[in-house]
Amino acid sequence: MYTKVVLTLMAVFLSINSALAKPIVSDVKEYKNHGEIDKIQCDETNSIEVKLGDVCNFYVDFSTKNNKTAIITDINYWFWADKDYNGDDKIFSLNPTKEIEASNWTVKNEKMMIAESTDYKIKSLPDKSSDENIIFKSEILYKKVLADGSVSSDKERTVQCVRVRVKK
Repeated sequence: MYTKVVLTLMAVFLSINSALAKPIVSDVKEYKNHGEIDKIQCDETNSIEVKLGDVCNFYVDFSTKNNKTAIITDINYWFWADKDYNGDDKIFSLNPTKEIEASNWTVKNEKMMIAESTDYKIKSLPDKSSDENIIFKSEILYKKVLADGSVSSDKERTVQCVRVRVKK
């Protein structure tokens, strides 16, 4: 069974459509200390449950509306788990979607999936089931486009978070 973890990012109010240099999707930053990842403030948090044997795919999406456009500049993400659920496999990697690459990293008046992870299989049970067995946070940096069509030099930011409970 596959469990999709979609991070729905709050709608952003922007305007136009010019592209910048290719954004960077950072390598996953794993924290051993739960307190470190908690310092990253979320704009929105979703909670899900997964079971032993499930395969999680972490997705990041981004929304605009009212004929606005956003240019994605960077995607950063963090991961914490109270134990190693994926066995000897790597944590996972997050990669840009074909959809965002085809749009030249521009999202206009729509919701678009912008990054997706490789599989993360739940191969073991937690010592104690908790809403914080796994925490995934993603930060999207983007630029506004001004009314005259030029791109703002200021980067805007939004952070989405998912808390995962692992159950039998």
